[in-house]
Amino acid sequence: MQLLFTDTIHGMSWARMSSQIQDQGPSLVIIEDEEGARFGGWASQSWSRQPGFYGDETSFLMTLSPKLAAYQSSRLNNHFQYFNYSTKTLPNGLVRLFVPLLIGLN
Repeated sequence: MQLLFTDTIHGMSWARMSSQIQDQGPSLVIIEDEEGARFGGWASQSWSRQPGFYGDETSFLMTLSPKLAAYQSSRLNNHFQYFNYSTKTLPNGLVRLFVPLLIGLN
């Protein structure tokens, strides 16, 4: 397990985070919002810049606090991972997240 990105070391730069996490293998994403809630997910495939969704049903979302829970795929579609920038698409910039920790497993 290897730390890929944390704002305390790498700063609050989308470009820096993007370069740190791209093509590093599966990863565990942990996010803490301004109110202290922690949530994230498992990305089963490398973050790879492309204009569409990818990944598989082994990816999942979770909450860590205030309540621990995991959310598996509904399998209604193939929208598991999305990583794109420099292109105007709906998911790009839809939500601004504070990302303190991203761990890669490879």
